[in-house]
Amino acid sequence: MKDLKIIVLVIIFLVAFIFLMKNSENEINAIHKENEKLELRCDSLNIANDSIKIKMNLYSIKIDSMKKADQVLSAEYIENQNQIKNIKQKYEKNNRIDNFSTPDIIRYFTDSI
Repeated sequence: MKDLKIIVLVIIFLVAFIFLMKNSENEINAIHKENEKLELRCDSLNIANDSIKIKMNLYSIKIDSMKKADQVLSAEYIENQNQIKNIKQKYEKNNRIDNFSTPDIIRYFTDSI
């Protein structure tokens, strides 16, 4: 009878051990699946981060090109202002009374009357 009790206890312990092992195996599988999901999510976030870095670099390049274009336009503006100033000076110089001869001056005043 004692042997029967020991056999029954051993069987109970074996069943409990197998049940615990199955449970542990299921938990381990669930943890592995969750880990795979997290790794995929991490990969997705890394790709998104790389995409953002690329966009930032593109915007940086655009900003640099806009700065260069602004410098070119500023230089062209200054050049145009200088040309306008030179044209005004030439116009004023050419329209001064000093440049007219005496008959031209007389004609200028008589025509305006």
